[in-house]
Amino acid sequence: MKSQVNPHFFFNSLNSIYSLALKKDDRAPEVILKLSQLMRYMLYEVGEEKVALEKELELMKAYVELQRLRADDSTLIHFNIEGDIEGKLIAPLLFFPLVENSFKHGVKGTSNEGFVTINLQIEGQNLSLKIANNKGETDDVEEGKFGGIGIENVKKRLKLIYPNSELIIEDKAESFKVEVKIEL
Repeated sequence: MKSQVNPHFFFNSLNSIYSLALKKDDRAPEVILKLSQLMRYMLYEVGEEKVALEKELELMKAYVELQRLRADDSTLIHFNIEGDIEGKLIAPLLFFPLVENSFKHGVKGTSNEGFVTINLQIEGQNLSLKIANNKGETDDVEEGKFGGIGIENVKKRLKLIYPNSELIIEDKAESFKVEVKIEL
C-alpha cells in the first residue's frame, strides 16, 4: 500500500508544477526544490515500519508550504500542532494522503472561500488529527473517472497498523472533514 501512496502524491505534485509552468510562474523553481526535498524523504526515510513523528510532521509542513505557493491570497491555510511530539513514532506516510486530498479537492477552482485547516493534537500516547477543507469545483477525478485510492489506503493501513483507531469522515455539500484518532 505504501508504494501506491508515493506515486499518488508524485502525480498530483507534478500536475501542480505543470500548472505553474504553464502560467510561467516565477515560483516554479522553488516548488520543484520542495518537491525534491519531499521525494528525498519518501525515498530514503520511510523504509521502516515506524518513523519519528517529528520527521513525518516536517514532511507535512513542507507539503503545506508547497501548497501555499500555489494557493491564492484569499485561501486560508492553517496547520496547528499541540502537545509533545518528541520521541513518538508513527507509521510513515499514514496521514499524508488525507493532507494531500484536502488541498487537491478543496483549494482549487473558483471558490473564493478556499480553506484547509489541519490540527494535530498529542495527549500522552493519543494522537488526534483533524483536517477540514472546502470543496472546490469537481473535475474528472471527483466524478469517479480516475484515482480515488488515498482514503482507501488510509483505511486499510489504519486497520492493519492501528486496529483500535477511529476514522471519522464528514462529507457535506460545501466542506469535507476527516478525523483520525490513534494510540502511538
